[in-house]
Amino acid sequence: MKILIALTYYRPHISGLTIYVERVAGALAARGHEVQILTSQYDRALPPVEVRDGVKVRRVPVLMRISKGVLMPTIGLWATKLVRWAEVVWLHLPQFDAAGIGLRGRLFGKPVVLTYHCDIRLPPGFLNRAANVVVHLMDHAAAWTADAIVAYTEDYARHSPYLSKYIRKVRIIPPPVQVPPPEPARAAAFRQKWGLDGQVVIGMMARLAAEKGVEYLLGALPHILAVHPSARVLFAGPYKNVVGEAAYARRLQPLFERYRDHWSFVGVLDPAETAAFFANCHVTVLPSINATESF
Repeated sequence: MKILIALTYYRPHISGLTIYVERVAGALAARGHEVQILTSQYDRALPPVEVRDGVKVRRVPVLMRISKGVLMPTIGLWATKLVRWAEVVWLHLPQFDAAGIGLRGRLFGKPVVLTYHCDIRLPPGFLNRAANVVVHLMDHAAAWTADAIVAYTEDYARHSPYLSKYIRKVRIIPPPVQVPPPEPARAAAFRQKWGLDGQVVIGMMARLAAEKGVEYLLGALPHILAVHPSARVLFAGPYKNVVGEAAYARRLQPLFERYRDHWSFVGVLDPAETAAFFANCHVTVLPSINATESF
């Protein structure tokens, strides 16, 4: 089967959405399907075309960035070409361009599947409010074009302001979580690498993004340290040059400096390192302030 997958950001960008698509796309390609990704060339250093794990990635040039979104003048041309090629179109929302791609699917008689990852809620500000409104409208238009809508959980589908409007189209398919069992030797090596012996380890795995509520964990540290003086936070995930989060990172930088003896960024981890990370945590937290977290 020829499968077209469309989303705003793809690898090497790291988020739960991109990891989800990467895993499923690679698995489909491994089963013999022809899979193409239509996405943005959000970094000009990225090649416009490449093959990753048997999946062909087509990156469309970006004219400008608006909040966390991108403007791609030629996306329509590539969408028309690739929708004609495809036997099924798979859209990933939130995505500004999804409605136009989905409409092409309907016009060309191709089945359209939509996976809705989360409700979008951008930080305060006029530009972000405008972007929120526009993306919401385009997401609803995309739902009209879809033959089926995938959600992670039934609870989220029924309570999401977006998904609940299209509940008859919704199919529940959990995300492809892949974490191998921790290996004792790797866990010990991870503990030694980060000097965790004798420490109470608080793990957080996320992007450094405003919606993740990192400041609340930082704000709780004085109270935690009063009870557990050896406590240390290990933050796993992207924390440098995160798209749309530069101002947030600058705002938190003084707090990171203040608690530098109790806070470490361990960066992006592969699956084996992820297992070792969790094996060393006494507790994990995700103090998200976004009620739209879907899983």
